[in-house]
Amino acid sequence: MKINLLPDRIKAHWMAYEKHDISYEAFQALEKRELDRYQAFWAEALILPPHTDLYQSLISEIVKYTGLTKEETEIYCDSAVEDLASIWRKLGSAMKEQRCIESFYECKTYIYELMAWHSLRDDNTPLAYVMALEFAKRAGIKTHLDFGSGVGSGTILFQRHGIDSWMCDISRTMLQFAQWRSVKRKGFTQSPIWAGTLDLWGHMRGQFDFITAMEVIEHLYDPIGMIENLCGALIPGGYLFIQLSSCRPDSERPQHIVTDPAPIFQRLRELGMQKVWCDDWV
Repeated sequence: MKINLLPDRIKAHWMAYEKHDISYEAFQALEKRELDRYQAFWAEALILPPHTDLYQSLISEIVKYTGLTKEETEIYCDSAVEDLASIWRKLGSAMKEQRCIESFYECKTYIYELMAWHSLRDDNTPLAYVMALEFAKRAGIKTHLDFGSGVGSGTILFQRHGIDSWMCDISRTMLQFAQWRSVKRKGFTQSPIWAGTLDLWGHMRGQFDFITAMEVIEHLYDPIGMIENLCGALIPGGYLFIQLSSCRPDSERPQHIVTDPAPIFQRLRELGMQKVWCDDWV
């Protein structure tokens, strides 16, 4: 399977500019066209009528779910990153324990943070889900698990494009909200999977063609153990699509507790996983 996703295409356009085959203005136009196409896929899956703007649609969903006003919701969304960092720091040394870390993700503030992030107002990193979808469609994927699914946007995207997709998260708070979102969309039938279920991974061995873990591994108390679980949940020949943050200490996001990804990739190799694609550009 030839893999040519958005970063590859943008890189090719940049190389054409460096070879003086196109102007910088032409490169910018081509880059915008690529991003616009991905953004359209994302927005089309998430926007609910009568809205036409992604941010306003996502804000409206929170308003309906919480009963807050639009103005209150926007304030909470704008301050969510800072609020989460403050909550983490106040918990102090307790955040070295797995049960306390897991409890942290029950905080409703995470709904505001993730919905604001998925609006694409600050950056385009959620479009990694569209990259994963493009890859999955080319590979003929039938079953998908979104580990660390949060508010469920990635699962909604995959379901919208005809792939059986399950959301899985340690946060019951976010799973409840995500399930509430899902019932508003036709064709969404799968029940959320709580990651704290006893012997969950034993029951899910060899169940999925494709697993995504988008900006979640860096949050984990035991990333190596979870990598083993995720690989075990794949069918033979299945794919694991990981998006990692920079894995550097981040004062804005102290909950990113994994700062060295090398052992993760080493364990993947030991488990027999082979790298078939990597974003080395965007």
